[in-house]
Amino acid sequence: MAQNNSLLWQAAPHTIAKIEILKGYLNAWFPIVGSKFKKLVYIDGFAGPGSYENHPEGSPLAALDVFNSWITKKPERIVVEDISCFFIESDRNTLDYLAEKLSQMSLAKRIHPKPCHGDFETVFGELIQMPSIADNVTGALPLLIFADPFGGTGVPFHLFQRCLESQGSELLLNFDADGIARIHFGKNPGWEKQLNEVFGCDEWQTALEPHNDSLARKSEKALALYKQKLLAIDGVKFVWSFEMRGKTDRLNYYLVFASRNRLGMEKMKEAMRSIDGSGNYCFSDAYRDHHILFKNDDAEFFAKIMHEKYLGQNVTYADLDIYALCETPFINPKGMLDWLSRSHLIRVQAKPGCAPRAHSFPEEQIDYVTFLNPPKREVQRELF
Repeated sequence: MAQNNSLLWQAAPHTIAKIEILKGYLNAWFPIVGSKFKKLVYIDGFAGPGSYENHPEGSPLAALDVFNSWITKKPERIVVEDISCFFIESDRNTLDYLAEKLSQMSLAKRIHPKPCHGDFETVFGELIQMPSIADNVTGALPLLIFADPFGGTGVPFHLFQRCLESQGSELLLNFDADGIARIHFGKNPGWEKQLNEVFGCDEWQTALEPHNDSLARKSEKALALYKQKLLAIDGVKFVWSFEMRGKTDRLNYYLVFASRNRLGMEKMKEAMRSIDGSGNYCFSDAYRDHHILFKNDDAEFFAKIMHEKYLGQNVTYADLDIYALCETPFINPKGMLDWLSRSHLIRVQAKPGCAPRAHSFPEEQIDYVTFLNPPKREVQRELF
């Protein structure tokens, strides 16, 4: 059956980068959960046609390719028996095009792609009510949600909240902070209801003020509030964002990741950094071919910020680890602790019976870290 290629469009560089981030994370996520659990659920909202004029893989095909490759290449490692993949698309013609693409793929029998027609809110709301995937939505079995809307609306927070309260759920969301800021500026009919749905609350009424803020500043505030709401969900400890910019280097959106799992956070940051490389967790179409001019992973810079935050406190390594993952470009605090140790700004209290080497930070041997005031400099008098 011939396909209507007029449904396809050119993918911008940041769109291809987004797919590569998703694929990079899935290549880390799937072999871990696929070797432990019998049933996985993957939900792709706003699935699209599955490919672009200039790129063979949209997000649905990219995900299925990862799952199939691991099962084919490492069958002895993968124990999962049922991989349910739901692809939500509101446009009937686009969904039919995707369904035809999926039918042409040679997939392992345990992979079950399921095109779903309708708007994301309705279909997603129905999916998470299905008894067949209840253990993934409200239990301990893995559920990964990729939501990639066009614009800042259509993704009610309460639906994500329900899923993220379960032990095995993770979210990767295209959060259009710029679009949300424009909604706040424009105040078109229904705008208050739209923002209440996006954030799951009316806290934006104070968080996005003053009204005459710049668009960039309001976008930053929207992102900060959204991350704050994600971290307020019981069990969610890890939230990270990746900035996507267009040809004029103007903000398009943020990729926002939320998880209860430390290893998930680490692997997502690695996938994002593989695209950027600078430590800024940012991709810009305008500068994608340029050399990196600076790095944002300077251990000294972030060590000083951490020192200011914890000065005078005894802090466990576990808390410092979460801080490093969620507040800095690093995946652990060791580089920052090394700089602070050599600057005599911390003291490490080892657990009983442990004696870690100087300037080394084996987490299993550390009881807590004390953040000290800077040592006083000796005043030397010049002798005549």
